[in-house]
Amino acid sequence: MSRLWLRMCYRKAEVLSRAAGNERLLRAIIKDIGIVYFKQGNNDKAVEYYETSLAIARRLGDEATTAATLYKISFLQEKKAAGK
Repeated sequence: MSRLWLRMCYRKAEVLSRAAGNERLLRAIIKDIGIVYFKQGNNDKAVEYYETSLAIARRLGDEATTAATLYKISFLQEKKAAGK
């Protein structure tokens, strides 16, 4: 399965979850898109998606996801600061 195909599937799922108004599903999909970008080495794009997911998690009062997402963002920011 190509990564491009995977990203396209996630983007379609993002559109459908937005249309359905399902914020929890949307948060999970956006986080997963961030993971795809991270695995591709595109850390800046991954952080963009993680920050969007974080905003939704905070709006939903999802403390566990908020904490996990903050960890991911800080990990990538530290990695960037170290020049990796």
